[in-house]
Amino acid sequence: MSFSTIRADITKLEVDAVVNPTDQYYSGSGGVDLAVHNAAGVGLEFECSKLDHLEVGGAAITKGYSLPCKYVIHTVGPRWKGGSSNEEENLRLCYRNSLKIAHAHKCNSVAIPVISSGTFGFPKDLALDIAICEARSFSDTYDMDIVLVVYDEQSYEISKILLDDVQDYIKLNYNKDIIYKSELAQNIGIPSHNHASEDEIVSFLKDELCNKEEAFTTHLLRLIDERGLTDAETYKRAFVDRRHFSKIRSDEKYKPGKQTVIYLAFALKLDIPETEKLLSKAGHALSYSIKHDLVARYFIEQQIYDLSALEDVMEKLGLKIDRKSPRL
Repeated sequence: MSFSTIRADITKLEVDAVVNPTDQYYSGSGGVDLAVHNAAGVGLEFECSKLDHLEVGGAAITKGYSLPCKYVIHTVGPRWKGGSSNEEENLRLCYRNSLKIAHAHKCNSVAIPVISSGTFGFPKDLALDIAICEARSFSDTYDMDIVLVVYDEQSYEISKILLDDVQDYIKLNYNKDIIYKSELAQNIGIPSHNHASEDEIVSFLKDELCNKEEAFTTHLLRLIDERGLTDAETYKRAFVDRRHFSKIRSDEKYKPGKQTVIYLAFALKLDIPETEKLLSKAGHALSYSIKHDLVARYFIEQQIYDLSALEDVMEKLGLKIDRKSPRL
């Protein structure tokens, strides 16, 4: 469903399950493991004492006891030994096995920490990259909300690298003049990314003539079908309210706002040309003179289809998000 990153105390989150990095004996000896055991109470310690020992990368589930979550999923992260002892793959297994158990127990929301980045010595930037990669991959495949919880200042600052990249992208591209190879390209509306040759212009014109009568709704529904998605999967991923989506679906003349169309493009994982075409069907276009559009363009170019991260970056840049749009 979605993936997001927050700075918080994982023991205070109201989710279905939290992932707890532990050792093979579930000892609760330090870090997140100690905090989880202290918050859960003696019931957790007693249940853990009856479990089989865990191997590195393995995972096991218990009740949450006094924690606000229903379950605790315990996993053993690898100790960093310089990178030559299969540490990265073992760390990925921690996330994969933990999230598979969560899915098997019908968890809709899971909080995960940055495993092995503390006393186990894993480089924090690498540990964070692996956590984000595995969480995003799982949330894209399964109907689950995953929250990556960073606790210490260093990990939190690493997660701001994305924000710095977006700011650099805006500085480079804001109000950038787009020069086409042909005046004809400018007049017919060739997408702004395309510095078109004459042959490309002819091809574009043929496509537009074939599709010029296709309404926004028809075009959107065709994209949904081509990607093998359901309506529900699409509007949930796009943060669009079911009633709003029903209106889009039932009225071929209805043209949603620009933000809604961009969010739908994220849900469908469209590239820039596909996004621009979907926007054009609703009477909109991406602009290099609008910072909201530049941020969206950066995310799409980088194939980061994470709306929670998009909104987080927008807010940190002081860019207003339309909360009036009918949304989940």
